[in-house]
Amino acid sequence: MPTQLTTETATLTTATIQIQTLAIGKKQVTLAVFRQLREEPLIATDGTLNGVPWGVVNYHPDKCADAAAHWHVVWQRGTELLRSHVERDPFAGDGAEATFRCRAADRLLNAHVHAWIHTGKGDSPLDNPLLHTNVPGTYRRRYPRDNERLLAVDAGIRVMATASSAALAAHREEAQVYPTGPFERGAARAALDAEVEGYGASMDQLWADVDDAVTVEVDRRRRHRETRKALAELPQLFIAV
Repeated sequence: MPTQLTTETATLTTATIQIQTLAIGKKQVTLAVFRQLREEPLIATDGTLNGVPWGVVNYHPDKCADAAAHWHVVWQRGTELLRSHVERDPFAGDGAEATFRCRAADRLLNAHVHAWIHTGKGDSPLDNPLLHTNVPGTYRRRYPRDNERLLAVDAGIRVMATASSAALAAHREEAQVYPTGPFERGAARAALDAEVEGYGASMDQLWADVDDAVTVEVDRRRRHRETRKALAELPQLFIAV
């Protein structure tokens, strides 16, 4: 049985050709022992570190080699030794956080649906028409989800909004698209009225709230990228097969 890997038993050794190895005592750590390290996030939501990174292991224990570009980082929290799957750029086009979601954006989308219902001007923000595909006789919806829309691109950030169940049902009822569940006919509009009136904010203020949220997000993404830039300089740790 391998000795338990902790920060008290683990060490980093450097060979004469500057190869760093992860070891327990005098024995190099094996893949089996590395897999036993608990997976926990090294980078906190705000972009700061949850502990001290030791180095990167070029091994994919969870069969994730085809996932977005990432590192497997060995890191220390107190006396614990852990590992973390760290996406190199979660904000890239195909990254896990490529789009930004916030409550302010959701409220603004609901308000737009509410305004459309009461003014009857233009198309509903939640229209989702069928489009022709390249295959004869087949169609697809313009948007993958009926209740989600790209609200804006603000400061280079794609802001995604999710409509409430009342907004979606009210849109469907007004557009005569059924079913409108979970609301009975006629109830969704009243529910949306109460929801939007409860915001106590004008459309201009709702837009300003989105801008404020994006400003905070810009700063958060900057910290994440700075943290990842530092992680890119970590040494590669070698472990035994």
